[in-house]
Amino acid sequence: MKKYCMVNEIKPERLQEYIDAHLNPWDELLHCLKDAGTKEETIFILDNKALVFVECEDMEIYLEKFGRSEVGKKWLEFVADFIAVSPFADETGKAVDNADGLRKVFDLNQQLAGKFEEH
Repeated sequence: MKKYCMVNEIKPERLQEYIDAHLNPWDELLHCLKDAGTKEETIFILDNKALVFVECEDMEIYLEKFGRSEVGKKWLEFVADFIAVSPFADETGKAVDNADGLRKVFDLNQQLAGKFEEH
């Protein structure tokens, strides 16, 4: 499994709606994320930035599978107006060239084991 981190800028006036949507996700969305290949996904909020951590085999495949699914399309349409900037996927959920996310430079367990991987 690879680990990815992305930062999405949320419109300040829609931030609480974005948070509420993630605190109370649709059950079908949770299953869709798993079916698309996500082992783990965690979101943290800092000001109006959403720090999204995803663990999956391949981010591009994950984003494409999620974006093609009916639930994924419905979710992307629902949250589209909350997000001011998402540099990692287009409006359909298709990965863009920099879908690898932020560059990882430290991983405690990997470095203790002498096997650091950027994902």
